[in-house]
Amino acid sequence: MNRYPLLLLAGLALGLAAQPVPAAVSEQEARRLSSDLTPLGGERAGNTEPLSSPLAIPPWRGEGCRVPAADQPLLRIDAGNLAEYEADLPQGVAAMIRRYPDSFYLPVYRSRRTAAAPDWVYRNTAANAVRATLSERGVAGAFGGIPFPIPHGDAGARGRQAMWNHLLRWRGVFMERQSSQLSVRAGGGYRRVSSRQSLYFPYYDERLDGERIGPRYLYYYSRILAPARLAGGAVLMYDTLDPARMPRQSWGYDVGRQRVRRAPEIAYDAVLAGSDGLRTVDDADLFNGALDKYRWRLLYPQPVERFIPYNNDFHIDLEREGESLRRGHLNPARTRWERHRVWVVEGRLREGERHIYSRRRFYIDEDSWQIAVADQYDLSGALWRVSLAYSKCYPQLPAVWTALDAYHDLREGRYHLRFTETSEPGGLVFPETLPDARDFLPSALPDLR
Repeated sequence: MNRYPLLLLAGLALGLAAQPVPAAVSEQEARRLSSDLTPLGGERAGNTEPLSSPLAIPPWRGEGCRVPAADQPLLRIDAGNLAEYEADLPQGVAAMIRRYPDSFYLPVYRSRRTAAAPDWVYRNTAANAVRATLSERGVAGAFGGIPFPIPHGDAGARGRQAMWNHLLRWRGVFMERQSSQLSVRAGGGYRRVSSRQSLYFPYYDERLDGERIGPRYLYYYSRILAPARLAGGAVLMYDTLDPARMPRQSWGYDVGRQRVRRAPEIAYDAVLAGSDGLRTVDDADLFNGALDKYRWRLLYPQPVERFIPYNNDFHIDLEREGESLRRGHLNPARTRWERHRVWVVEGRLREGERHIYSRRRFYIDEDSWQIAVADQYDLSGALWRVSLAYSKCYPQLPAVWTALDAYHDLREGRYHLRFTETSEPGGLVFPETLPDARDFLPSALPDLR
């Protein structure tokens, strides 16, 4: 595995050349997005459980970020009742309860379907449903919305469509964030890397259109602020809709040598020093990057009901770390879990390819297309790591997006937190003044702030 002593977050890429898979649906099928499906492709109806039950999924009504502060847990799932609820959990979550039977549990709240997007994203999603196409190379014909809101075709095609929906999901157009990443030791204590990031999604820039966005849909920049031994180092990265023709491009700024160099190693299972070896490059965002190393398939023809992290709103006070950081995992009392429908997608390593994970399973929220839980298996096929996206509804967009990602090593008892909101200044903002591609040139990398 490659090591690169800089900080990275997300990215997107795909490889291989092949004939397009029919992915567009008919006009009649697309009209479901205004009837029995939500505008982003989830099922509007709730399940049959009474709303007072922790097993209930309410109908989607487009209410946005309405989560009453007075909500209280309706159920606690722990080692004592795991057998009763295990079928309702992602495999990795059940494994976490077994690994930490005395401390890890799920406080289950009433489900709030807060996922939403602006009307123009809904309109673009409906248009994408009848025009977007999928191939082993990438995505064509999509702009400004979920590319495949109604997955169809065989299990392989639908699995890749769902993964692209995660990669191209609505998270705003431009964001800036100052945050920390914490690597928590098995015996307690942590290492912290603080950084500032900028992400620009031209794919969702209304100033452009499907013809003018070009091949790149993400510009990403990150600069390390602390610790001193890494401070000043920076990464710049571009990702594209057709990565077989134009793969991920990335550059690193070496503050010691004061030079910018190409960094093609920022991909796949390269491990970054800031994560203490607990996170690969393509673990960021629970998955990013090229799909080409795995054969993907949808495990169930329709979304299934599971308990997943949802509507979490908290920050970690590092002066009072005991309130949030526990051995092996976050303090469960600070988290919120809800019952939602998820698409379950599995990737198995292709013959002849190399990666530290032989298999990966993703549980993708049907309303937002955010991966909520990821199970990662080692080369012997044993469950090794479990990653959780503690999502949050951001009313200023509106959108459901991760507030904090947690990566757990079941063997070593260590974990890594990414995008941690702490008491330090900065935080996450969505500036109204948008950048353009010229603001993300490699020549400007040392001067970007």
